[in-house]
Amino acid sequence: MRIKNRYFILILILSIFITSFYLLYHLDKRFNPKPITFNIDENKPTIALTFDDGPNSSYTQNILDVLYEYNVPATFFICGKNIEGNEKLIKQMIASGHELGNHTYNHPDLTTLSNAEIINEFSLTQEKLYEANFDYTLKYVRPPYGRYDENIQNLYQEQLILWQIDSGDWENINEIDIINNVVESVKHGDIIVFHDDNNTTSKALKNIIIKLKDEGYQFTTVTNLLQLLHI
Repeated sequence: MRIKNRYFILILILSIFITSFYLLYHLDKRFNPKPITFNIDENKPTIALTFDDGPNSSYTQNILDVLYEYNVPATFFICGKNIEGNEKLIKQMIASGHELGNHTYNHPDLTTLSNAEIINEFSLTQEKLYEANFDYTLKYVRPPYGRYDENIQNLYQEQLILWQIDSGDWENINEIDIINNVVESVKHGDIIVFHDDNNTTSKALKNIIIKLKDEGYQFTTVTNLLQLLHI
């Protein structure tokens, strides 16, 4: 009986070790993925998917998983206040080949702020990224809610990135409506805005990517799209 108990304990320990190794190996791969590879054919329609307000500890991973599964690069406009505690998500974004943009620190309505406050909102996000040991310069800025005026435009000029298609996911609408908002209006050169702060977006995203790929669309980052359009 004692021998059987010893064998049972040994098998249990071995099973725990194998399971732990498997989980650690795959979690490490998840946070250190191979870069998404893509080649743009200039003769095919091309668009850029963008995601605002993250990183979000509950939902961003779902977005990243879908993008990785379908080999789609994207641009994430991050908020500085969300960097701390979500460093692994940012590491995964960069390692996967996604692009990061600046969506301010506190997500305010910039049209209500002074020039100094506006500049501070964007600079704080960049500083927070550096403090987290990411050697990454945020090339573009996106005003929260898409609200900007001539003053803000003059401050950032070519850095200011908005969108042509709003997925409407911020309105807490259902998956089908989000899909229709995008696929029924999309055209070559469009920048599409989503938000990675809800569960519905990731569900809709998978179907959007599949539908648009079937229609011949290619996906790329904002930088590569602007270069392709010679903007």
